[in-house]
Amino acid sequence: MPVDLYVGGAEHAVLHLLYARFWHKALYDLGLVHTKEPFQKLLNPGMVLGYSYRYYDDNLSDDPAASPRRFASSEVRVEGERCVHAATGALLKARWVPADRVRFDGSQRPLHPEIEGLVLEQVTEKMSKSRGNVVSPDDVIARWGCDAMRLYEMFMGPLERGAPWSDESIPGLYRFLQRAWRLVEADAEGGGALVPGEGTPEQQRLLARTVQGVTDDVEGMRFNTAISKLMVFVRDIGSPVPLEMARQFALLLAPFAPHLAEELWERLGATASLASEPWPEADPALLVAQTLTLAVQVNGKRRDEITVAADADEDAIRLAALASEPVQRHLGGRPPKKVIIVPGRLVNVVG
Repeated sequence: MPVDLYVGGAEHAVLHLLYARFWHKALYDLGLVHTKEPFQKLLNPGMVLGYSYRYYDDNLSDDPAASPRRFASSEVRVEGERCVHAATGALLKARWVPADRVRFDGSQRPLHPEIEGLVLEQVTEKMSKSRGNVVSPDDVIARWGCDAMRLYEMFMGPLERGAPWSDESIPGLYRFLQRAWRLVEADAEGGGALVPGEGTPEQQRLLARTVQGVTDDVEGMRFNTAISKLMVFVRDIGSPVPLEMARQFALLLAPFAPHLAEELWERLGATASLASEPWPEADPALLVAQTLTLAVQVNGKRRDEITVAADADEDAIRLAALASEPVQRHLGGRPPKKVIIVPGRLVNVVG
């Protein structure tokens, strides 16, 4: 059976595909597989980029004994592969300062660590040792943990797009993991014990939306939006938390933060790994909206909004719209000439 999707980095995908196709075709010729192609789709993930910082000098020969003149990017003109001084046209060479040595002034401009007043150019590009913009995974894991790093890499944006690495975004994800831990652990230690039962209707609907949303996002490889939905669940679930809801949350969290999820799973009373558990399924009945919020316009201008039952008929919607105080004020006591209802969106009162 062919794989629906092949995920590979742009630089190595071609070689991986050629090698996999070679073996698959050999297996096909031997009658061991029934498909000619091993993959149905190719997805090249975006590259994790880094911030590098550069300036220019006129030491074209890299002479260590030279005393070059240095220039900021504002003084340089790039002409194809050449960098020249904007005023004189003299050839220049780009130089990079390691990111961990860059200084920043009060306006957050990057400055050379040794040359006073030399403003550096911040460039977003592929990480490389020559540019001094490599981020060591070991350093990130030592500070924040591997689950936080894993979350950040999936939260950076759509999988197929590249994005620059930013340490400033990791603490927020680390705090989310702490809240996820407290959702189970604080309650288990007496902060409002996990309770039996199905929870309130609001909790049930929130869980159903979260399960369905995360499921759809994982299948569509939209990991960043799946994580956002888990954040909303932790924020809005309220207290006390039903035990079964905490268990389903741990299952949803597992693909993104497997170590924490496994620990939560054990503390929720499980004796076997959650890896063997089925994926949660949403109750379709709980996904149906109970109410609708509709904008109300008077002569085409928004004046109010009303909340009605999801199954409300047009007569009920019309009565609710006309009962609105702002609508009555703008009608000036006159009966409406017409009430136009756009299902699920708005009510326009023509007066």
